[in-house]
Amino acid sequence: MEIQESMQYTESTNNKKSRIENRRVSKEALELKTIPKEERFQNEIEKTAELRDILVLCTSEKINIPKLFGFLKERSAQKEINIYFRECIHITVEDSEKRPGDVFIFKYGVTVFWGVERSKQDIILSQQQFFEEKSYPRELMEREDFRYAIVKEGASIVNDIIYLDTESLYNKMIISNALAQSARLDVFEGYVERTTDRVRGLPDEIGMKGFTTKKREDVIKMIGVLHKLKFNLNLVTNILDTPEILWYYPNYSSLYDSFKLYLELKSRADILNQKCDVIYDILNLLSTHINTRNGERLEKIIISLICIEIFIGLISLAITCFKPNN
Repeated sequence: MEIQESMQYTESTNNKKSRIENRRVSKEALELKTIPKEERFQNEIEKTAELRDILVLCTSEKINIPKLFGFLKERSAQKEINIYFRECIHITVEDSEKRPGDVFIFKYGVTVFWGVERSKQDIILSQQQFFEEKSYPRELMEREDFRYAIVKEGASIVNDIIYLDTESLYNKMIISNALAQSARLDVFEGYVERTTDRVRGLPDEIGMKGFTTKKREDVIKMIGVLHKLKFNLNLVTNILDTPEILWYYPNYSSLYDSFKLYLELKSRADILNQKCDVIYDILNLLSTHINTRNGERLEKIIISLICIEIFIGLISLAITCFKPNN
């Protein structure tokens, strides 16, 4: 079972890489309207700028942000720790060369690291895991990798490289919101792909054999997974909503919209909902088919029992009629 799940995860990872390559790589640079807004010339981006890593990691279903914040403020060695709107924690971390890095932890289980060393990443992840709900195994965590640089002008994103013209914390927070939403969508897309693989051959099986070997309990479980997925996607998590920070700082809306377009958040969410609807229709048909087949089997059993009862009754009657009188 573990080998099969590992193979399914590897295939899902390959599909994800293919989606990313087809979706984002080799596109023209997308200009970013960062804040503060300045008049710029459309000069060529300074490619010699130092590139630093961005790691987006989806570690769990949910993180208790208020409790984690209280823990970090009390026990963490990091001095600059702030909470925003009770749904995002920001931590400033210095690397071995005293360069500042940024960490953004979101309540729906995603952490975004900007220019943070691996050792510091591990420390923060080990601390937050005590406040996670339904943590994922390390090998099953969804991750996305980007790079960024600070340039004099021409803020843009191209081939997953983000060029910013300012180190503004709020620019990074807005961008991190979009990146975190994309990582959470990766998790949902993985769920849908695995469910699709499980139901892919069922319509053909019914068409060829006239019945399915799936048990009703298995079908009901898959329907439950789909309902939970759509519930989390559309109602529980806020990954399809505009980040709350934009209600207070609307000037950042253009920056968020640029990343929402680049990462195709809306279209991916719409496709997920459509796939869930199609899979649900198939599973609902299977459930109806299984119920009908079970009903027919029950009717046959009842008819058989009635026939047996009638047969026994006739035998009893015959014995009574032909029994000699004393």
